[in-house]
Amino acid sequence: MTIETCETLTPMNGHYQLCPDGVDGPTSRSYWVVEGRLAAGAYPSESGYTGSGPIPEPLEQLLDAGIGVFINLTQDYPGGTDHHLTRYDSGVEGRGEVVRYPIVDGALPEGGVDEMALILNRIDAALDDGQNVYVHCWGGSGRTGAVVGCWLRRHGQFAADEVLEGLQELRAAGDREGGWKPTPDNSDQAEFIVGWSEPVTGPGKATLDRAVGAVLGSAAGDALGAGYEFTNPESDREITMKGGGGFDWAPGEWTDDTQMAVAILDVIATGHSDLDAIASNFLAWYEAGPADVGNQTRSVLGSAVIPEDLAVVAVAFMDANPEAAGNGALMRTGPVALAALDDRTEIARLAASIASLTHAHPDSVAACVLWSLAIQQAITTDGPDQAFDWETAVRNGLEHVPEDRRQRWDEIITEAVTGPPGMFNPNGWVITAFQAALSAIINTPVPAEQPSDHLRDALVAAVRIGHDTDTVAAIAGALLGARWGAGAIPDEWNTLIHGDRLRDSEPVTGTELEQLARRAVNA
Repeated sequence: MTIETCETLTPMNGHYQLCPDGVDGPTSRSYWVVEGRLAAGAYPSESGYTGSGPIPEPLEQLLDAGIGVFINLTQDYPGGTDHHLTRYDSGVEGRGEVVRYPIVDGALPEGGVDEMALILNRIDAALDDGQNVYVHCWGGSGRTGAVVGCWLRRHGQFAADEVLEGLQELRAAGDREGGWKPTPDNSDQAEFIVGWSEPVTGPGKATLDRAVGAVLGSAAGDALGAGYEFTNPESDREITMKGGGGFDWAPGEWTDDTQMAVAILDVIATGHSDLDAIASNFLAWYEAGPADVGNQTRSVLGSAVIPEDLAVVAVAFMDANPEAAGNGALMRTGPVALAALDDRTEIARLAASIASLTHAHPDSVAACVLWSLAIQQAITTDGPDQAFDWETAVRNGLEHVPEDRRQRWDEIITEAVTGPPGMFNPNGWVITAFQAALSAIINTPVPAEQPSDHLRDALVAAVRIGHDTDTVAAIAGALLGARWGAGAIPDEWNTLIHGDRLRDSEPVTGTELEQLARRAVNA
């Protein structure tokens, strides 16, 4: 078989491309899996290296090639099956990191699928952080081949009946000295690769794509709507990610909607959903002077001194303005479901708590709970493309809304489902923003030939509603992305999406946002 490259393969996260034939590995006994990013091969040290004197040539070559994380699969310690090897850790100090997952020579991880998943997660986390990785055992065949083979399977690079041949070709193409050797080197390892499946406790490939889609879909909607904010686009006007608008956004640049979502996502990606940390991020964002801030958000953040003040100030704002229920919490709620995909009660609690940091009105809180739970249901639901019931997904969250609000929200949902999208303008209020987003989704037909194009079509419909176009499209995009996945976002949008974390900070690219979302799911 011939190794396929990015034109024919669809990696899990959309940006890994297998190294093409004819590219040598970074050392004579290694090969690139992903050129410049992920390499694999033999032990990078030499007999007799004690940590002083010149660094062994293979190690120096790997460091010069930009390797920053070394995944060491050997038992290079007294009593281990590789006890004869000379450790190289001191040669990496200050330039990289050695991470050990010791495996018996010729064997598989003792913990089976779960332990292999930990190794793969560590590789992916390093790649997501922009670090380049080298995976090795002693000779680079058995244990290394098992890990690389499973990584290829995880990322959808080869089908089960092709992966062993594809792995062998990758090694043969780049490993100048050892490429002729079989990899892996025994039938147990080969069968493990062919039969690879993710642990049942972790998200599968499709689920992860949908979770990432919730974040990227919201950012795409935000950037699409930014250039039309507070206008009413004509029905025949082409809707493009053109930028401009009242704040002169660059094409593809997201607004305060996604900036605040990133402030939430940054905390979730640490594995903790600390409200004070999220509040601190909100305050840091506000103090940096964002170009656009909603009136209610500005009032609350501008009145708080420390993170612990936010929820109290938000309640005080509500007491002084009992009819004020803006959409500024709903616009940023997309990432919340990623914090607890298997626990709807926890998602409801988090959605309510995070909303209440700035928007304490019961309607603002209820909207965030309902939308976050609908996102969770979309992410975790498999099945035929046409089968997902958007209305039911939203209504299923009503049991998590306070009882005295359920009838009200049942009627709000009914109005959104039955009314044409255009009736929900203006939509700066949380209820009409919620209804506008849901109406755009439900009233946009799902294309029979390419159902995932529904994401693009529904976001265009959301912008056409007019008024608070970036926010309505950001809200809709989170749910659409949660259903159709990151792969549904049009390429011409993907290449443009970017934005600030804080004003005048280093811009965050769409790829970096994708990586952040993946870390949040895996945290």
